[in-house]
Amino acid sequence: MRTTAWVVVGVLGCGQSAQPEAIDAAQDSLLEVATDADAAVDASKPTLQVRWALPVSMDRLTSIGAGQAGGVLLVGTGPGLGKDLLGTKIDASRDDAFVALVDVDGRLVRTRALGGTTVEIGVGGAVDTDGSVFVSLRTPLAGETLGPGCLPVLTSNPDSLTLVHLGPDLACLLVDNWLALGGGFAEPGYNAAVFAPSAGTLFMGFRGSSMTIKGKTQGPLLASAIDRSGGALKWTLTLPPDDPVACKASGACVFGAQSMAAVPGGVVVGSGSDSVTGAKYALALSKVASDGKPVWTKRLRCAVEGGCEVGGSERPTIEVVGDSAGNAFITARFTGRLAVFGTTLDAGANQATFVAKIDPSGEALWVRLLRSTGTVAASLGSNGVSLDGSGNLAVAVQFATALDLDGRTVATGATESTALVLFDAAGTVMDAPVIGGPDLTQGIGVAPAPDGFYFAVVTAKGAALRGTTIPSGYALGRLRLQ
Repeated sequence: MRTTAWVVVGVLGCGQSAQPEAIDAAQDSLLEVATDADAAVDASKPTLQVRWALPVSMDRLTSIGAGQAGGVLLVGTGPGLGKDLLGTKIDASRDDAFVALVDVDGRLVRTRALGGTTVEIGVGGAVDTDGSVFVSLRTPLAGETLGPGCLPVLTSNPDSLTLVHLGPDLACLLVDNWLALGGGFAEPGYNAAVFAPSAGTLFMGFRGSSMTIKGKTQGPLLASAIDRSGGALKWTLTLPPDDPVACKASGACVFGAQSMAAVPGGVVVGSGSDSVTGAKYALALSKVASDGKPVWTKRLRCAVEGGCEVGGSERPTIEVVGDSAGNAFITARFTGRLAVFGTTLDAGANQATFVAKIDPSGEALWVRLLRSTGTVAASLGSNGVSLDGSGNLAVAVQFATALDLDGRTVATGATESTALVLFDAAGTVMDAPVIGGPDLTQGIGVAPAPDGFYFAVVTAKGAALRGTTIPSGYALGRLRLQ
């Protein structure tokens, strides 16, 4: 029987203070679920407690990731000229791509705006082991510089993507261009950048029906490798469909990367198309060696003809993280029935999310199904996944009414809420706190913190998490595992 005490650690910044009374009925009902001996939560395990939660005044927050010295990286667009961000006045246009490094206490370390005369959007980024930062930007103009010290952008296209390498101080080191010739390529969340520091390589994979990379035109890109120091292209790899003729005729078999994770000796890539019905494949998981040679690919089928649809156009449909032992953890959302690693999963009447742990050979160690019992918007599903240093996995899942794990309730909420579901390495749910309020609360991402996880959400009217007020708009928080 769980006897968790809900203690408010604090809410910092912008004159806000902790408000224990702000907890709503959705949080009270979660406590009732957590103390139920039949709930799918292991009462002997540690729980996630709030360290702080802060408003983020960026015009758009598209992604978060591991930062410098245990902090967190924020990528999106600027807050506006003269606006306050985490207690610091910032001069960054809302039309500029924007990068911010935040420390473990929620204090702003440094920022960088990247933009010219048009609208630029930061769609993804990652911090390397040397503290330098890779950022992908959407829609700059050809010949335009992105700020002091940056080389001019070489090409432009509504679906183009520019890769920028910034030093630890966020000074420009490299500006490069990747031009997609197909739609949907530069949507926030669909571009991935991960690193293999021992190999001196930046792995990247993108989404689009075809694209040109350094003068080479090819189909949907599963993965590529770039020399981190000079930007030279080492190799590219595409994932061919089983039936190229049928895919070309229907235009429905696009397998571009949506998420990537570096593992020892290579990279694991999650790929798929916006929506695939019938007997076509919906998702794929592939392992690629550091030299670009395919190791294995697992394709996830619709279980019945016309029987499943995967994801939507706003968020990744499949997300991947990897550990030091070479295991991969994947999560994806779907409707209908989906065959996953020998198990058929049924989403029921709404969308559902599955979570799986895959060993280095591509075999599933465990698969878990998370389903919302209430009607939800099309954006329901995984909105972030992260591993901590102990092998615990945090998954942010949007749901309505109640969230069930393999048929047992782990979280409840009065409105469309976001649950931060915490798994241990064996696939047992340790905790599932809910971020919920009077309106929709949607997860932006999850990232590792020194003793837990960072999370980012967006909500129109504010929310609460275990007695701590979550500010309206974009919000960033830190959770401690204890």
